[in-house]
Amino acid sequence: MASLPTDRTHRSSRENCGARQKLERGKPNLTIVHPMILDTDVLIDLVREHPAAAAWFASLPTLPAACGFAALELTYGCLNTAELRAVRTFLRTFTIVWPSEEDLWRALIDYAPLHLSHGLGAMDALIAATAVGRGVPLVTFNVRHFRAVPNLTTLQPYNR
Repeated sequence: MASLPTDRTHRSSRENCGARQKLERGKPNLTIVHPMILDTDVLIDLVREHPAAAAWFASLPTLPAACGFAALELTYGCLNTAELRAVRTFLRTFTIVWPSEEDLWRALIDYAPLHLSHGLGAMDALIAATAVGRGVPLVTFNVRHFRAVPNLTTLQPYNR
């Protein structure tokens, strides 16, 4: 079974060679900053090759990251082995980022009550905590789900 790359093991061809050289020498560069994190809904549009999503993605000067939990949601949405293979191949485009331990505590302590007051789901709380912890916007169309999350910036990248 092929494993998905993480921000510690994979660099896209669109990123600088210095980071790749450091990685290849066995010393991963953990200082590479991605300008945004993609939520599951945007990843779905991209994997389905939605024209507006593809045009937006092609216009980006640097690659965004994908949250590991969004990647997990995307893979769990597959209906068969062929779809799963296609999604895994697609996800290799991105650096997959995961929350830190501090981010996980933020999701548990600060965001869990938002489930009761605003209907924020567990996966959305984890995705939001990852973006907040990294200090980058979350690219999503599910603005309503994330509206109550403190210190989270959301971006709607294109018109649907």
